[in-house]
Amino acid sequence: MNDKGKFSINEIMLIFQKLSEKFPVKENLCQAETERIKKFFNERNHVECVKIIRKQFGLGVRINIRRIDDNFQDSHIHFSTKGFLKYRYDSRSVAAVILPSRTPIYGSHEFKAMTIPMIIKESLFRRGCEAFMCGVGHEMSHIILYSLYNEYRESEVATDILAMMMGFSEIGKSGSGEVGYLKREEFNAVYKAIQSKQHFQSYP
Repeated sequence: MNDKGKFSINEIMLIFQKLSEKFPVKENLCQAETERIKKFFNERNHVECVKIIRKQFGLGVRINIRRIDDNFQDSHIHFSTKGFLKYRYDSRSVAAVILPSRTPIYGSHEFKAMTIPMIIKESLFRRGCEAFMCGVGHEMSHIILYSLYNEYRESEVATDILAMMMGFSEIGKSGSGEVGYLKREEFNAVYKAIQSKQHFQSYP
């Protein structure tokens, strides 16, 4: 659900509070791993980029990347993978994951046995490494929320917030425009809350 711009700052912070009751705020992706992602991205080795991001999210599933052209107009994408249903694809999206209608519970044997298709538009690759990291991180958050049947699994805003909590809050910090589905002031409010939790957690 594209719920961008539908929440006040107070409502955004309530979403963050509820998510933080279910998910710990992780330390930011370390500089060494960030540099590895940049290196692989510049080498066009996007599979390795996704593996590093997947590890940060603690996802023990295989991700199958499928690149699609920017001009792809069909509102539906069919996958022959057994168990996956026809997925309604929003042509405005730059990336999406294809999840089964009954997604296995996170961490279960069935969950770990899955291979999840992730479609990525060519335009996301052209926008650079940081945009790619944000886009892939957002989709990883979708997997977590859907596999846990979280109350916010349909919310794009909550999905962006979870990605920040998973160690991607530093990405997108610079600049003055919108960050994914979050307005700049919304992003800044969540960023400060995450920094506060990380600082608190750093003490014994």
